[in-house]
Amino acid sequence: MPGFLVNSYTRIDCILCGQPFTIDPIEGSTLYIADWQSFIPPVSTLIIGIENTENFLRIREQKKLFEDCLQQKESAILFVSRYAFSSDLMNWLAGIPNRYVHFGDFDLAGIAIFLNQFKPHVGERGYFLIPSDIESRLKNGSRKRYDEHYQKYSNLTTTDEKLDHLISLIHKYRRTYDQEGYIIT
Repeated sequence: MPGFLVNSYTRIDCILCGQPFTIDPIEGSTLYIADWQSFIPPVSTLIIGIENTENFLRIREQKKLFEDCLQQKESAILFVSRYAFSSDLMNWLAGIPNRYVHFGDFDLAGIAIFLNQFKPHVGERGYFLIPSDIESRLKNGSRKRYDEHYQKYSNLTTTDEKLDHLISLIHKYRRTYDQEGYIIT
């Protein structure tokens, strides 16, 4: 199936197939955009890509974390989630001017997904979400997953200073942290 899922906790008026299209899913639902080539959100919309399904479905419980990502010119957040073996989302992101924030697990594999699969399509418009409290969360994170990922991703590097600092913290504590930990129940 072509396309990707979208979600929002605020109404966003977009264009789909040349027609006005409103995104305003009720809690417990999402929308699927099949004709992604004709899907146009407002330029003032921040796009946040979420890797984990649970986080994507429970965006309202992470509202404070996401609203801290908004910049002055941005008025809404559109959440997107891709299918594992589809490049439709990345191709769509390459064709729009909106800023993109990637919310993945705080581990070497999650950072590699952003750097290798998303960053080439979003360039300087793309950032990896790094919450202000990530160091304290990494201190108590998963040693097992760090060990599992270490051999494959131990030489992961980036020129992005903030992301490089996150990689250093992961190595310093030899731990990772799941994005699900940011869901407030």
